[in-house]
Formats: sequence, C-alpha cells, structure tokens
Amino acid sequence: MPNAEIFEINYVELPKLPKNVGSDMFELWLKFLDAKSEEDLKMLIAKEPKVFGVAVNKLRKLSASEEIRERMRKEEKARMDRVSALAKSKREGIKEGKIEDAIAMKAEGIKDDVIARVTKLSIDEIKKL
Repeated sequence: MPNAEIFEINYVELPKLPKNVGSDMFELWLKFLDAKSEEDLKMLIAKEPKVFGVAVNKLRKLSASEEIRERMRKEEKARMDRVSALAKSKREGIKEGKIEDAIAMKAEGIKDDVIARVTKLSIDEIKKL
C-alpha cells in the first residue's frame, strides 16, 4: 500500500470570533489578523507586548512602504489571474467532456434533442459534431 500524507485544513471565520479575547496565543493571532483599528492593535500589545509590539511595528513599516504595497498589489493580481485561468480551464474541460459524450451518444444513434437535454449543449452545437 503506498504511503499517503494526511493533512487537515481548518477554516476560521474571523468576523465570528468573540469580542472578548482570552490570552490564548492562537486566539490573539487571529484577532491580530482581524484587527480593524488602532485600538484593536493596542489591546493586543497590552496583552502580549513582546510579541505584538514587534508584529505591530512590522505591520506599520510594511503598510507605509509604497514599494511593498505595489509588490503586494502585483502578487494579488497574479493570484487572481491564476484563479481566473484555472476557472476558465475547468469550464473548457467540462465543455470538451460534454462534446466527447455527445459524439459517443451520436455514434450510438441517440437523437440530437436527447443529447442536448443530457449534455446541456445546444442543438446547433450537436449538429456540428
């Protein structure tokens, strides 16, 4: 039996976090990621000054740098372009699969209107096959 790596993915909905944060570091980091105001950041620094003092200072430096903001914008655009390209490829692959199915169904003598209903292709597309 081949070895398989097992991993777990957990999703955390930041807006659903409780307003009163405890001192658990995981929860505090989630609050850091969800911080919307200077007040939120100050609360985190008050709870864990060594950790969040450094994190907040780094965050301020990064957000002040035009070069870093531009790089982040480009990275986000590239990510969105990849997502869009994958979605387009998926749509094209599904369409190709439907066409292959329609060709096979035609070869079996199935009527065009039935093929159209099953594959969701138009009658014109099916007649071109």
